[in-house]
Amino acid sequence: MKNILKSICIILLFLISLIVQLFIFNNMELLGVKPNMLLISIIVVSLFTNIYSTTIYSFILGFIVDIIFGSTGMFTISYTELECY
Repeated sequence: MKNILKSICIILLFLISLIVQLFIFNNMELLGVKPNMLLISIIVVSLFTNIYSTTIYSFILGFIVDIIFGSTGMFTISYTELECY
């Protein structure tokens, strides 16, 4: 039960981060750099879960971001690569 609740909280965190990224931070820039809320959310999740769970979550989130933003696999590779170190 505890693992299911933890997974639901992580999914909600990713959905909220995705919505904030798409609608709030998409048009903002600070010195020519856009903040990446999804990457920040993966780092936060990695603080509270083990490396295997974080790698799976980062791969799935990177895949979803690639589908939404239409890139060529760059986010999937970079988000998953971040958790391997």
